[in-house]
Amino acid sequence: MTGRRPSTSSSNATMAFTMRPWLAPNFATVDMPAAPKQDGMRDLPTFHVSDLPVETLDQLAEQWRVDLYVKAGKPLPENRNG
Repeated sequence: MTGRRPSTSSSNATMAFTMRPWLAPNFATVDMPAAPKQDGMRDLPTFHVSDLPVETLDQLAEQWRVDLYVKAGKPLPENRNG
C-alpha cells in the first residue's frame, strides 16, 4: 500500500511512503458481562481464529472495517469489490 502526505509548507512538495498492513489477530475474545468486584480479575475467554467459522470471521472483519472508518471520520465505501 502506498500513501501520500501533502506538505504543510508553502511549497507544493509531497512525500510518498509505503504503508505496512495491520497484523491479523491470532485470537478472538468472547464478550461477557462484568463479574462482581469481589470475584477478582478474570481473563476473558478466547478462541483461536482457525477454530472460528468463516461467517464469524467475516462478521468480525466487517465490524472492524466499519469501526476503522468511523474512527477515521471517513465515509464507508459502499462497494468494496470495485
